[in-house]
Amino acid sequence: MKFSEAVQEDGRSFINLSVYGQTDIGQWLSTATNPPDVWCISTPDGVFNTIEGYIQWLRHGFSSFRTMPGEDAIMWWKKPSQVNIVSAYPRVEKALEYKIQASPILQAALTTNELPFKCYFKKGQDTVSLEDRYYFYIKKLLEIQTDLQSKEKTA
Repeated sequence: MKFSEAVQEDGRSFINLSVYGQTDIGQWLSTATNPPDVWCISTPDGVFNTIEGYIQWLRHGFSSFRTMPGEDAIMWWKKPSQVNIVSAYPRVEKALEYKIQASPILQAALTTNELPFKCYFKKGQDTVSLEDRYYFYIKKLLEIQTDLQSKEKTA
């Protein structure tokens, strides 16, 4: 899919979980950014500026990832990991839970959202999917969203 086509569909037929997404909810749920009511992310391993910083800390172990902006941390995907990141998925999922629990704005957006989530970025004129890399994140996000929506219905 051409990137220009994906941008047109973002917010209409899906939500792109990206700092470059076309929707607030997509940007807020990105691993590289936070909603306006969350300044940092609590994790099982302490506080980080973003979930992306946490992921890269798990992959590489440098303490600078705790305060690194998410967009800078993303660049570290190009470097080989020191660990198998799959084993850290439960810790990243817990950080996502904490991020959503800390944000009434994000909870409200998730409760009303009915579009599926995708994760892609621009490479040249094309769209590159990151859904293989972030499938666990999207799966956990859907679980949290379903729980929030069911609580809203029973309230």
